[in-house]
Amino acid sequence: MACLQILFFIFLHFSVVYSKNSSPNPTCGNNSFYIQYPFKLLEEGQKPHTINGYQEFNLRCTSEGLAVLKLKPSSGEFYVRDIDYFEQKIVLEDPGKCLPRRLMNFSWSSDSPFMAVLYQNYTFLRCPVEHQAGAVAFSPIRCLSNSTVSMYATASKLRAEEMKSNGCSAVVNLPIPVASLDQYELNGFDSNLQLEWDISICRHCTGNPYVSFRLFNKNRHFNSQINSFHLLILRDYC
Repeated sequence: MACLQILFFIFLHFSVVYSKNSSPNPTCGNNSFYIQYPFKLLEEGQKPHTINGYQEFNLRCTSEGLAVLKLKPSSGEFYVRDIDYFEQKIVLEDPGKCLPRRLMNFSWSSDSPFMAVLYQNYTFLRCPVEHQAGAVAFSPIRCLSNSTVSMYATASKLRAEEMKSNGCSAVVNLPIPVASLDQYELNGFDSNLQLEWDISICRHCTGNPYVSFRLFNKNRHFNSQINSFHLLILRDYC
């Protein structure tokens, strides 16, 4: 009987310890990612938090269950589709479903904690619809096209020159953030915007090798002490 009481005490103790050290991270809607350091999910009227002088890690959750990140005022708001804390990358989507328009006017701030994985020069071209079939061999950007004009974008200088010789006109050539070379050339502009955040501010992030190693050793040492203590009790009383 005494052994059963001791075993019940040990079970109860583990339950309390686990509950104190495993509080769930907040989520937004049905998103698959948790919101944790360095990000913070703000409640209505809650004051933004600051990480090393940045307030761009604050997220809000819409009534539709969509997490929203606001970059610098000139870059505006994006829906958050995924956060990889180990790689320290975030995947964003344009709420207006027209990422190319945002990229054409994307204003990057040097004091932002977020940065592009890579930059690649893209030429945006406007082509008359009647020349579409002979001018290009890939799909137009739907959200920037209409019944008379089709808009395209290419990272190939050779292709851009070929398109111009077939009646298209260049609108702008500029570097845009990409996750990999030829991202939009291969996947179209239906793919999302992927950014990284500054590693130097993220000493407490999940996935930081130094922090993960410290936490692992700390928890392992703590658990081994508890287990040894419980084994001594069972040895002496059971």
